[in-house]
Amino acid sequence: MEILNKKVLVIGLGLSGISTIKTLCSLNADVYCYDDKEKSELQNVFENLERYNYKFIKNYKDYTFDFIVKSPGIKPSNEIIEYFTSRKVPVYTDLELAYTLFPKRKIIAITGTNGKTTTTTLVGEIFKTANIKSRVVGNIGIGMLWEIFNSDDETVNIIEVSSFQLHNIENFKPYIASIGNITPDHIDWHGSFDNYIEDKLKIFKNMDKNGNLILNIDDEILGKINVENTNVTKISLNNKNADFYLSENNFYHNDKKLFSMKDLKILGKHNAQNVLISLAICYNYGIIMDTIIFACKNFGGVEHRIEFVRDFNGIKFYNDSKGTNVD
Repeated sequence: MEILNKKVLVIGLGLSGISTIKTLCSLNADVYCYDDKEKSELQNVFENLERYNYKFIKNYKDYTFDFIVKSPGIKPSNEIIEYFTSRKVPVYTDLELAYTLFPKRKIIAITGTNGKTTTTTLVGEIFKTANIKSRVVGNIGIGMLWEIFNSDDETVNIIEVSSFQLHNIENFKPYIASIGNITPDHIDWHGSFDNYIEDKLKIFKNMDKNGNLILNIDDEILGKINVENTNVTKISLNNKNADFYLSENNFYHNDKKLFSMKDLKILGKHNAQNVLISLAICYNYGIIMDTIIFACKNFGGVEHRIEFVRDFNGIKFYNDSKGTNVD
């Protein structure tokens, strides 16, 4: 995409919006931004952006734009989004824009209702252990677009991808993608569970035979879908027909035992699923299995996700304050 002098409106001045403004300004676009908050409430944002040439506006109807970039969390039913959509103005999120602006960058995209952050972080640790140039970005709390802008074509971008970001994709095509599970979540945003499923499955819609999709076949929905456009690697906690699976608390790849759950620092079958996905992603990328296993055994988990705090009078205390749904 030719971005020079394009007139762009960035909606939402959170982490994603700030990252987007920095990138677009650096590419010499004509950047405008909007937020529901008043200017007086956004001083920290403006301080962060003081070196960049952009315009903060509230009267968006007074302008015409080449395209819109919205914060992923803004609903499609938002009145501003509906206003520009009705006028046929393209609406992107940072995920689609990242691929559009930097199509040669290497992307590993990780999604699922639960376990995305742990899996993304573990994959990042495996790549670091393998001394492969990489960045962990996306829905994990790091502004994606600015990080990718500041990387290069040799860097692997390991992206935690949300259903909000996937909703607006058109051409986004990762090299490797994974879907860990799909259970009801964010229904108020998507409008229905069927819409939520449809958006999650968009992660592989543009992939081809050069790529690889990792699927958890234990999942009721993922176990039934038919994928023909790309290669599929299957993982399972109980099905020995999968490429990577768990049996009697041991991890296997094509019937070869790799290591035991007892070797891990992280707990629970849900984390065994995260490890299986990480094994499949990194193996398909070409990382040596011994390196992958070493990194998995030394991974301490992600803060606030069944994070061990301390042992007090023989009782183990865990922090699981990040848990956001029943699953």
